[in-house]
Amino acid sequence: MEAPEAYPQGYVEDAFEARTKLAACFSILLIQRRVEGHIRIMAIIIA
Repeated sequence: MEAPEAYPQGYVEDAFEARTKLAACFSILLIQRRVEGHIRIMAIIIA
C-alpha cells in the first residue's frame, strides 16, 4: 500500500500567489532583485 500524498497528482501552486503577507514581502524583494539584475546587465551591454 502506498503512503498518502500531501498534494494530489498534477497539483501546481501559482508561483506568484503568496500565502501570507510575509511571503508576499519576500516575493516582492525577489522580483525587485531580479529586475535590478536585468537593468545592470542592460547597462553593461549598452555601455
